[in-house]
Amino acid sequence: MASDVASAAKPASLEHPARLSVLAVRDLTKRFDAFTAVDAISFDVREGEVFAFLRPNGAGKSTTINMLCTLARPSSGHLTIAGIDVVARPQSGQAAHRARLSGADTR
Repeated sequence: MASDVASAAKPASLEHPARLSVLAVRDLTKRFDAFTAVDAISFDVREGEVFAFLRPNGAGKSTTINMLCTLARPSSGHLTIAGIDVVARPQSGQAAHRARLSGADTR
């Protein structure tokens, strides 16, 4: 019984150390003329993780989300969703996003 309690208390990262990165962002930047709204951010979100943006107003959170949803094109950097480079192929990224929302398996 003690082993059941111990296994239930393990964080997901210890139970599944090789979880896939469903979102990979590298040096993502968005400029509007001379104004830089997002400046070279990088992060990963792995399968099963909960991720949040916590920054002050005007820090580029909405702009970043717009790029992640392929509503805005990055000025530079790399963005992959479910293994698809949505900067190089934005239409593929939108299709993958719609498939994931509908519950279809994109792997």
